[in-house]
Amino acid sequence: MPANGAHTWKLAPTQVFVLGDHRLDSRDFGPIDKSSIIGRAFLRYWPLSDFGLVSQQKQPAASGSPAASGSPVRSASPAPSKP
Repeated sequence: MPANGAHTWKLAPTQVFVLGDHRLDSRDFGPIDKSSIIGRAFLRYWPLSDFGLVSQQKQPAASGSPAASGSPVRSASPAPSKP
């Protein structure tokens, strides 16, 4: 792991990397399978310039996005410890 605490995650096409509000998120427990997602976002409140309802249309990930390409996603938090 780099000295600055950064970690690189490589996502499978069936995984997502979730970020929360300084509680537990993927920086703590790693990527999750899309099949584990049981809800939908309906309101975006940050950034404030984009405040409003989230479109409920199913949109595929952009071809250049890390989730779509399986590219690494960088995190500034250390990797989770292994038991």
